[in-house]
Amino acid sequence: MFNKNLNYNPDVLDAIANLSNDEVFTPPKLANQVLDLLPPSLFKNSNTTFLDPASKSGVFLREIAKRLINGLEKR
Repeated sequence: MFNKNLNYNPDVLDAIANLSNDEVFTPPKLANQVLDLLPPSLFKNSNTTFLDPASKSGVFLREIAKRLINGLEKR
């Protein structure tokens, strides 16, 4: 029943619904579209800092971390 050759690795944050009535969940795809508006050089500079004052699920921070890992790989 389970196919080990299937490389399907779902992102749990894509599947999460709004956690409460007063919270709006941002899908990772939308977070990445917003981050794409920033200059790529920000993610290659170890002195760059980021602020997410409305962080609940951490989607933006997780996607920023992924970009920093790639951008600072040579450091």
